[in-house]
Amino acid sequence: MSCAFVYATAQAFVTIDNFTDVDVNPQIVGPISSGNASDTDTGLTGAIGGQRTLQLTINGSTFNQDSDLRVDTTAVQGVAILNNGSGNDSTGKITWDGGGSLGGVDLTEAGGNDRINVAVLFADLNLALTVDLTDGGGDVATVAKLTGAMTGLEGFRFNDFLANNAAIDLTDINKVELTFDGPAAQDATIRFIEATIGIPEPAAVSLLTIGLAGLMRRRRA
Repeated sequence: MSCAFVYATAQAFVTIDNFTDVDVNPQIVGPISSGNASDTDTGLTGAIGGQRTLQLTINGSTFNQDSDLRVDTTAVQGVAILNNGSGNDSTGKITWDGGGSLGGVDLTEAGGNDRINVAVLFADLNLALTVDLTDGGGDVATVAKLTGAMTGLEGFRFNDFLANNAAIDLTDINKVELTFDGPAAQDATIRFIEATIGIPEPAAVSLLTIGLAGLMRRRRA
């Protein structure tokens, strides 16, 4: 069964990433005890600026296990997945900067959008999500949220970015970063990240749940 996460009414949005395509080497397996690794995919059609960089940092490992951060295009239309081995504490970061700059993207769509939505298909522990925005002048605004174990949308309102740094120009964004973290053995799956307005109708959340069911069936297969 295929799953589309759709809105009940038409609205403007800016796709930051729908994770539907990769270039090469999308999987990163971290060092056993500590350290970091990164991978950059280019020539992408589903990612803003045509490029994404995955960075995985293993902060510690109780039982000398691996962790991985990857984009999987075979499951539920495409997802970003952070997997941690038992006792592993790691941090995953995804950066979209077009290889240096996004060229001043207007995330507001001339005032039509009011937030960034992150669609969480799966999080089994207390997932912490952070979104960082960098504008053309070098100003940075950060919004962090502790979502807990969840399935659904997490919204990062533009007003909260402005409250963090009033100088940020949301109509001239050159870099977007998404960081996800949590306690040891945290696993998380992200379906998409986009700039949009409001919260989708309940039907959209139901479709997200269907997507989770499809993902779990693939994992058991």
